[in-house]
Amino acid sequence: MKTLPRLALLALALLPSCKVVSDFQYTPPEQLEVLPQNERIVNADFDQTWSALISSVGKSFFAINEFEKASGLLTLQFTTSPFSESVTGGHCTFKYDNSAMVDGQLFWNGIQGKKIKIDFDGDYADYTEQYLSGSLAGAVNLIVTEVDSAHTRITVNTRFTVVSSATNPTTGGVSITTFSWNSGDRSRKIVTTAAGEQEARIMQSTHFVEQKILDAIDEIFAMQQ
Repeated sequence: MKTLPRLALLALALLPSCKVVSDFQYTPPEQLEVLPQNERIVNADFDQTWSALISSVGKSFFAINEFEKASGLLTLQFTTSPFSESVTGGHCTFKYDNSAMVDGQLFWNGIQGKKIKIDFDGDYADYTEQYLSGSLAGAVNLIVTEVDSAHTRITVNTRFTVVSSATNPTTGGVSITTFSWNSGDRSRKIVTTAAGEQEARIMQSTHFVEQKILDAIDEIFAMQQ
């Protein structure tokens, strides 16, 4: 068997280390023991309330999707960026560094063929947005019901959907995870980590959107008094 020349052996010995630094830590969000309010009773009859909502709410960052006065249902759509403004997935840290690898030794690492260094410390919702091709779609149902001839109840119900896409660094396969939940609830999913382990992830509302709508309702009807 032929032996490698001494210069070739020396070159192999001097190759940089292929070590990849990768560490992910996750802490789920705390569940609220007391849920915030989700309704207002305003000093206006049903018709006045409905007209005021239609003319005012759509002027905010919410988009009116559909409305049906007969049933008292007004549906809005929204999204936020960063995600953590309206939803939280808890706290996570992600450290990744493959800069010690040489170009010829690079394998699949999340961004194929590139040396990357990531040092993330923040909300898992924002991690999903930035590194898992995340998308956030929100819907709000405003339910308007008559209390009496001079008072109307407005109830705010929200629904959130967060979709993430993760690529397995070993197989290159893509897995899609969908978190979906209603007001006052949360969504728990089991995901497969880059290390091939099964772990739970949780998403829930920050109640920013719900409070923003209630504040808008307060402002609308305060101006009418």
